[in-house]
Amino acid sequence: MAKIGIIGDGKMGMMLASLLEEGSYEFLDYTKDLVNNDYDVLLDVSHPDMLENIIKLENEVSIPICIATTGYNEEQIKKIEELSKKTPVLLSSNYSLGVNLFNKILETASKVLMDDFDIEIIEMHHNQKVDSPSGTARMFFNTINNIKEYKEVNGRSGFSKREPNEIGMHSLRGGTVAGVHEVIFAGEDEVFSIKHQATSRKIFAKGMLKGAKWIVNQENGLYDMSNVLFKD
Repeated sequence: MAKIGIIGDGKMGMMLASLLEEGSYEFLDYTKDLVNNDYDVLLDVSHPDMLENIIKLENEVSIPICIATTGYNEEQIKKIEELSKKTPVLLSSNYSLGVNLFNKILETASKVLMDDFDIEIIEMHHNQKVDSPSGTARMFFNTINNIKEYKEVNGRSGFSKREPNEIGMHSLRGGTVAGVHEVIFAGEDEVFSIKHQATSRKIFAKGMLKGAKWIVNQENGLYDMSNVLFKD
């Protein structure tokens, strides 16, 4: 049985702890003591400001880690890449199985439609979310941008004309919405869209635990959920 440590005591941290304490995942033994226990895997659901502490901890113990924290800047991403040379790192802005299937479908749809369709991305989250656009929206943008380079435009106002090489990113905040994401391909006489709606944060926790079970058996390196689900 693998022993898991959770970094972060917010809503996601509590959701992960709740699932583990229910005994739903027999392969993991949850403990709150991050100092005096040996771990097989760590789950980070904290804040970008915690990264330096996490790297310091990993330099001491070097154990596999799943990172779900969003809002990292480019310098922090580079530090995570460096960390992955010393220990297995699973990095994803969204561990939902449905969202990662969405991303796989999006890659195919983009290759087929991008030359003839305008692309817009819309995301909505609860009123306590501080970063925008969401990490998942950025993941979708990067999936498209890796195929063909686009300019990211956050929101639209005024009287400027839409350019063909733009992708509009639109963020909505309100209520207790767990997460809604939609990518719209708008062409002449037809619109194609892909949409995912999370009705509970539990889907992110379940996906992360699936990732935790996988990452403990991997070599050093930087992985994402496509490696877990599709063996990419």
